[in-house]
Amino acid sequence: MLLVLVKTCPSKPFFNVLNMGAVAESKWARTNAEWLNAAIRRGNSIWLVTDPAAHTALMNSIGRTSYYLDLELPMLEEYDAGVRFMWQ
Repeated sequence: MLLVLVKTCPSKPFFNVLNMGAVAESKWARTNAEWLNAAIRRGNSIWLVTDPAAHTALMNSIGRTSYYLDLELPMLEEYDAGVRFMWQ
């Protein structure tokens, strides 16, 4: 999971969390990528809430993939988004 801290005003930041509830499942990947790209372009502080290693182990154990591993983490790495980690 990603948590994005939006820098609107230094004294009043707020969190931007993607809500996929109203998005058709067929559009999840595109919506997710557009949301994350916009946050990166704005220079928002992006925090990883989910440990990638633990999430990888979980997905491997149940034979599934995730947008977190297949889309979000590669985008953050490609654009050198200056990610922070909640567990460090």
